[in-house]
Amino acid sequence: MAVADRLIANPGLTAPCGGAFTAPACGVGAADATARGAGAHRLEMLRARRITLLLIAMTLMGLSDLLCTLAYMRMSGMVEMNPLARWVANEGGASGLVAFKLSTIGVSAGILFALRRRPIAERCAWIGAAAMLALTAHWVHFNAHVPGMTTLMHELAAASPPEWVRLRD
Repeated sequence: MAVADRLIANPGLTAPCGGAFTAPACGVGAADATARGAGAHRLEMLRARRITLLLIAMTLMGLSDLLCTLAYMRMSGMVEMNPLARWVANEGGASGLVAFKLSTIGVSAGILFALRRRPIAERCAWIGAAAMLALTAHWVHFNAHVPGMTTLMHELAAASPPEWVRLRD
């Protein structure tokens, strides 16, 4: 079959750039392929930017969680609902808790940053940001109501339930 006949019979093929027929890369249809590639690249870059901004927000909210946790655990103590963080705080003290929280923030952000051009990473980043936003809202609510909970906090500190953590270092 002649070159012209192959192009007419299969318009998705292009004239060879040096050999056999290939998908559009040069010749007929190359502009369409380049436009599609540029559009896909732009969407990928926008996704990467959104994920990066979400990761920055998540990191800042994670650091504020760490600061609030350290402040309350060092004063009278607090209930830590995360059993792993509670164990780390009880066994490793403030330095162990800081290392644990910073490593969880860093590892999760690092994984999502490495995968930032994939759609699944964006979904995970949105879920993570929503979770951190909910935690930040909890801290805002908690901090606003602490003055009215002073008696309750002293009673909890005295009773020392298993979830209660007070840092001594």
